[in-house]
Amino acid sequence: MIEHGAAHSNSICWEDLTTELNEHGIHWDNDTLTAAIREALQILRTEDEQVGQPLTADPVVAEIVQPEPDVVDVVPVSQRPDYDGDEWYTPVEYIEAARAVMGAIDLDPASCALAQTVIKAGAYLDRGDNGLGQRWICERIWLNPPYSDPAAWITKLVAEFDDKTFVRQAVVLVNNATETAWFQMLLNRFPACFPSRRIAFWRHDHEGITARQGQTVFYLGTNIAQFAKTFGEFGPVLRRMA
Repeated sequence: MIEHGAAHSNSICWEDLTTELNEHGIHWDNDTLTAAIREALQILRTEDEQVGQPLTADPVVAEIVQPEPDVVDVVPVSQRPDYDGDEWYTPVEYIEAARAVMGAIDLDPASCALAQTVIKAGAYLDRGDNGLGQRWICERIWLNPPYSDPAAWITKLVAEFDDKTFVRQAVVLVNNATETAWFQMLLNRFPACFPSRRIAFWRHDHEGITARQGQTVFYLGTNIAQFAKTFGEFGPVLRRMA
């Protein structure tokens, strides 16, 4: 703010202005100089405000590209169009236990190429081979029957074992459907392991999903002591007493 008064006229700055103007033949008084300074300050303020104004042209706005969110497949595997409830495969620890009891797995009559990446049987039959319609001409059988029709496979297994022509041993993994005739047939004749937890089967698009019910492993053969020792690691091994 510019103030009137002697303080300005007696200051060094005021004296310098007076001398400079007088040399150019310009005579002034306090009021005239004060008005001139105010006008100059107003011009400076106007220029400063114009510098701070936005440009009249449309500014360039950078396009912000949001990353695509991760696609989460929320459809349960059992509801997918290609789902097959029979295509669930046994984890390796049970396969290795069966191999330890029997010495090897010669035939897996209800299998597929993917399951064999773990089972590694000497031979296997898939759906196209129709394992129910063929003789099982091998001594040691691993069987995880299709859960859509276990009765037919258990009947076939017991018939091949009782024939005593080829099959000498078998390890079979089934759901513990204790009320069914085929389960009772196995339980009446053969030792059974009842795992203490549900088995986490695997398939090509899922792994480690725990089954919806418990399972039982039966052994057909004479190496019962080895079966009890090996599969006893998974749960109690029981046999009908009378």
